[in-house]
Amino acid sequence: MELEAELRAGRVTLRALMIWCSARGEPAEAIAEWLDCHPRTVRRWIHSFAAGMAGLADGPRAGRPRLVAKGDPEARQRWAAGSGSGS
Repeated sequence: MELEAELRAGRVTLRALMIWCSARGEPAEAIAEWLDCHPRTVRRWIHSFAAGMAGLADGPRAGRPRLVAKGDPEARQRWAAGSGSGS
């Protein structure tokens, strides 16, 4: 599995833990302390889950898209050498 996909899966797992703990009656403050995050973060994901499992997924990220794919070392080498710069 690609690192980015593993990180994404880990974030969704963490969010699912937040939901599970909340369903068991744990307060957001206790969940946040246990998972080492802010209670506001816990409440946000609990609220997002009201839309269903899709509410736990990552949304689009801000910022410039990658110029070179992470999993393509040859493309990175070409880009670093200047042939992939678009000039």
